[in-house]
Amino acid sequence: MIDLKNFFDQNSVKFIDLRFTDLAGKSFSTTYIADDKVINDVKLSPDIKTIFLDPFCVQSTAVILCDYGSRLIAKKAYDHILSTGIIDNIQSSFKIWFSIFDEVKLNNDLHIKLSPVEDYLSIKKHSNNECSSLNSNLDPLSDLRSEILLMMKESNIENSLYHKSTSSFQGVIKVGYSSFLESTDNIQKSKHVIRNVAHSYGKTVTFMPNPILQDNSNRLSLDYLLLKHNKNLSDIYSHYVGGVMKHIKAINAYSNPTINSYRKSLTCSSELKLSFPDAIANPYLCTAAILMAGLDGIQNKINITELQPARSLREALETLDQDREFLLKENVFTNEQIDKYIRTKQEEIKKIEDILHPAEFLHYYNI
Repeated sequence: MIDLKNFFDQNSVKFIDLRFTDLAGKSFSTTYIADDKVINDVKLSPDIKTIFLDPFCVQSTAVILCDYGSRLIAKKAYDHILSTGIIDNIQSSFKIWFSIFDEVKLNNDLHIKLSPVEDYLSIKKHSNNECSSLNSNLDPLSDLRSEILLMMKESNIENSLYHKSTSSFQGVIKVGYSSFLESTDNIQKSKHVIRNVAHSYGKTVTFMPNPILQDNSNRLSLDYLLLKHNKNLSDIYSHYVGGVMKHIKAINAYSNPTINSYRKSLTCSSELKLSFPDAIANPYLCTAAILMAGLDGIQNKINITELQPARSLREALETLDQDREFLLKENVFTNEQIDKYIRTKQEEIKKIEDILHPAEFLHYYNI
């Protein structure tokens, strides 16, 4: 058990951020003057083991992640799979892709101006697409990348590696194995670090799946080790993946949760390295849904199929509405939570569909 008072004294902590994640995957926090009695916040239920110092705060601020909302669902999913006795530990690692821009402007008429990192584009043009092996002296984002790694370490994210994508203005962070919940926390913490470091360099970052259709999508690749008594349970992997494939369209509602996710066709592999989720996904809901589907596959010995993923967010939501029983076991997800999520996403679809698209003028104005 962490001694909060000692932690506050050693780090001269002035404020405490109790941080939680909403349905959409956005982080929110309630900030208090430093006081170890804050752990008694019954509603937010802070998890003291997650405490770290936010390296971007001017005043020394301790962040504690809370078992509230989305994180609580992921924790319940993990506890449920352990309670079956099939598995006693899940280790997870991930890669997350993101796009870096010098400038993004959205005008009142919904005209969007994207300004990618110009020097980076110029280098790519003359390097035969070998961006990922550029010497750091030629790479305008080298310092930004190095700082991201430093800030991740300061945020208690260990074993991280940053490398360039073959895409002209895309970065990739890889974080090594840790326990399931810690790894899921690290996805959310990594986004916080990447955004803040980019901002300090006068850049802007998005985890939007397809900000530019001609380039690679911003994905979230998840890699799992299923363990019992520290032994890798390789014999049940195929059933685990079989469960994920069976419920893939329902999972897509959480793993690929935007209209933009389907601007390109989703692809799914039959490996335990799952590369279909989007970087923008709420990591807690996404991983909880995958865990519950995998458990369903193990318990019912489901074999891997060729079932295709959803072709649109609407199709994913419709499937989730019909295929939800595997999520409801042991009250990991509730009908109320799923209904609210579907309703929120359907409203999001309608709002976007109600916007006049510039392409309509391009195709129809002069007919």
